[in-house]
Amino acid sequence: MKIVTGIAAHADAGKTTLAEAMLYTAGTLRRMGRVDSGSAFLDTSSMEKERGITVFSHQAVTQYNGTGITILDTPGHSDFSAEAERTLTVLDACILVVSGTDGVQSHTLTLWKLLDHYDIPVIIFVSKADISHDMDSVMRSLAALSDRIVPYDEESLAEADEELMEAYIEGDMDEDMIRRAFNERRIFPVFTGAPLKGEGITPLLDALTSLVRPKSVHDSFSAKVYKISAEGNARLTHMKVTGGTLRVKDMIGEEKAEGIRIYSGAKFERVQQAEAGDPRPLPPGQRRDHQPVRQPLCAVRRDFPAVGVQRFHVSAQPGVEVPPADHQHQLGVHMGAAQVQAEGADDRQ
Repeated sequence: MKIVTGIAAHADAGKTTLAEAMLYTAGTLRRMGRVDSGSAFLDTSSMEKERGITVFSHQAVTQYNGTGITILDTPGHSDFSAEAERTLTVLDACILVVSGTDGVQSHTLTLWKLLDHYDIPVIIFVSKADISHDMDSVMRSLAALSDRIVPYDEESLAEADEELMEAYIEGDMDEDMIRRAFNERRIFPVFTGAPLKGEGITPLLDALTSLVRPKSVHDSFSAKVYKISAEGNARLTHMKVTGGTLRVKDMIGEEKAEGIRIYSGAKFERVQQAEAGDPRPLPPGQRRDHQPVRQPLCAVRRDFPAVGVQRFHVSAQPGVEVPPADHQHQLGVHMGAAQVQAEGADDRQ
């Protein structure tokens, strides 16, 4: 099973540090980087390293409890909220981070409304719990967002939802019922921890892999464009495959997918195809080394000739959904905004 989760927060809440801690706990990183030292795995641009803030959304790929997880780290500063909002459109769930020292801020309210608008299941994580002087005040500020924000235990979850309460009283409350309530946005579990010290990360990952399920997918190819980035003389279209399979050299409308990349931090893996998330869970310890890569989030390259680049009409807007195969001619403008690279240029990172 592959899930796509984002991490969103107001500035300086510890969002990128949480992503580092999750990747470290899952075994993807040998050591945690730090935002203030410019060594964070997901702050890849020179601007981010210099300023110590997240400016662009970045993804990392990891695996935990037999579940493939793509983590999308989003900017926290309100100046870059458009970048964060575009990323929300491709998430299966979102971790909303609130600082234990600051509580709910104005930008937290903005993100909460956006998550409601896009109907995204939410897990709350209160960071910096080790240095919070008034955790009770923080929890009260969360309760002001919703009375369904509750600790992740059966009794608290039952108090937040009528259906769960009935099952709890009857002794029939099970994991499937909790999972359904979460994905229907009837409950919002809250966790606390100190990512810099690795505290509270394992319970968060356990809940993430237990609760989150991929969105339903189409049989034929469809995708959603959420980001367009530049790389030297090139452009790269980042998309989530929401149905079917996209292969290298596939023609979509009048455009060809010259290459497909799976990014994790600053590095990427070239693959021959990208598929919508596999709804089947992968048993712990079992690997799919000889099976096709099932990774819904990818970046598609479009090579242009060294001359005549201007003849390609580039009008793709992130957040636009590419419909199933019977309407794939509409993807021409999206693929026109894919990565363009002059012949012979080095595209390694």
